[in-house]
Parts: sequence; C-alpha cells; structure tokens
Amino acid sequence: VLIIDDITDSGESMKVCKQLLEDEGIHEALIRTCAMFTKPRSVVTPDYVFDTVADSVWCVFPWE
Repeated sequence: VLIIDDITDSGESMKVCKQLLEDEGIHEALIRTCAMFTKPRSVVTPDYVFDTVADSVWCVFPWE
C-alpha cells in the first residue's frame, strides 16, 4: 500500500492514515509513504520524498 500526500507538514494526517491501515490488519512492512515535500518538524518521515523544505516555508500548490 502506498500513501501519497503533497506535503508532510506536521505529519499527523499521514500518521493517522498509516495507523488506520495497520488497524485493518495490513502489516507495517507492506505500507510505504510518499510526499512531494516534507518539513523537519513532521512526525512522519516519508519513505519517498522529493525535497525537504524549512518549517517556516509556506507551500502553495496550483490545485489549492
């Protein structure tokens, strides 16, 4: 299972999503995470990430 997000800011959304999958019986080793951007303060470090941005950076995406 691959969980994808645009950014892991606090990381809480990805953490909850991963926990929900584990609660449904999916083994932790079968879950991977991916984000375009992550911040150092995130509680989750994605398995795959394009770039890390500073905590003070506000990212604006074209779909917002």
